[in-house]
Amino acid sequence: MTSLVDMSIHSPREESPPETLSSDSQKNHRRGGTMQTKEISKSVEDIESQAEKLLEKARTRANEILLKAKEKAKDILSSQLPMDETETKCHEIIQTAKVEADEKGQDSKKKASKIRASASKKIKEVVERMVNIVTGAKMA
Repeated sequence: MTSLVDMSIHSPREESPPETLSSDSQKNHRRGGTMQTKEISKSVEDIESQAEKLLEKARTRANEILLKAKEKAKDILSSQLPMDETETKCHEIIQTAKVEADEKGQDSKKKASKIRASASKKIKEVVERMVNIVTGAKMA
């Protein structure tokens, strides 16, 4: 009859008993989990950085649109058009620029949100894979 101690030492999941691993192999095995964690952290940081860059581009573009609208407004005001018509045109241009800037900002926020959502999904997948590796479970 086999004792529980004998069964735990020679479980079917293990290819060899842990005491046969060299100290270098044990160090490399432990480092593997740390490297994967660092890679995940790096991936999340990269995604967040991309989202920030996207939002910054949207802000820059919105400011450019508003600046162009102000320049057009100055041009209109400097022309010899009647003042009421000029003011109306100026307000129309500024309003159009604001709407366009808002739309681009919303679009950028949606893109950033999608990037963040995909990051969460990727992290979950990597964590599940790491758990399967550690527990010895077979991956689908």
